[in-house]
Formats: sequence, structure tokens, C-alpha cells
Amino acid sequence: MKLVAHNPHETSVIAADMATQAMASVPFSPQALVIALIGDLGAGKTTFAQAFARALGVSETLKSPTFTLMHSYGIPGTGLVLWHLDCYRLESHKDLAALDLASVMRDRNNIVLVEWPETALTIFPKEHVAVHMTHEGGDKRGITVKWPAGLRHDRQA
Repeated sequence: MKLVAHNPHETSVIAADMATQAMASVPFSPQALVIALIGDLGAGKTTFAQAFARALGVSETLKSPTFTLMHSYGIPGTGLVLWHLDCYRLESHKDLAALDLASVMRDRNNIVLVEWPETALTIFPKEHVAVHMTHEGGDKRGITVKWPAGLRHDRQA
């Protein structure tokens, strides 16, 4: 599905809608629900991640974990945890070994947002959500969402 956000507010609205979809999809995921945020520098990945977290009820403002690589935030009233990763500085997925990301990705009580996921894709679950963000001029952004059928909350049981 291709969407267009004309400004950061519209990017936030799209992210909030995705957060709602993510919460509805968690029961269908056999492991963590992983969402890869893919796009060039300044494409809106952090804006998207912050709005996504707010929509889940996370009261803390997400800060890009460029140097710490990963932060976790409890999702109020759910027992779920939102993990926010930034893989920009990584050379390969092996740089994540010390973080035990594999166990984070196995835990079905986790939602994992990953900025700059390209170096870590080999350790992602086969079925993960991909959000491609592109500059379309000015504040306008193209947002293409690929939601695997096995993780969709609206599928027939």
C-alpha cells in the first residue's frame, strides 16, 4: 500500500494508524512483530517511530538510539514492550550480538521498530513489516507499507 504524507503531521497520522494495526496483529505473530523503517537520511523514520510510540501510549519521547543502538519502552496496560533500534552505525548484523537481539525478536510480547534495518535483515523473522519512506519534495513523503499476510489482523482465521 502506497501512501503520501504532505507534512510531518500526516506522517504521524499514518504511524498512529500502523500502531493500531500492529496491536491488532500481535496475536497472529509467533514471535516479535518487527517493523523495518527503510529510507534515506531525513525521510521521516524517527518522526514515524515517535508517533507510533505515542499512539501505543508510550509517555516517553523516543530518541533515536544511534549510539546506544536500542531502547525499550513498556506499552501501558498491555504487558508488551516496544523496542526501538537504530542500525545506522552498524557494519553487519554481528555488531548486534552483544545486545541479544535474537531473544528480543523471538519474544511475541515485543514490537520492534528498526531504523536503518539493512544490516540486520538477515536476523529478522521471515515475516516482518517493511515501511519504505521516500522524499517526494519539501515535507512530502511517500510511505509504502508491505504487511505480510500471515501477520495481518484482518485475515480470516
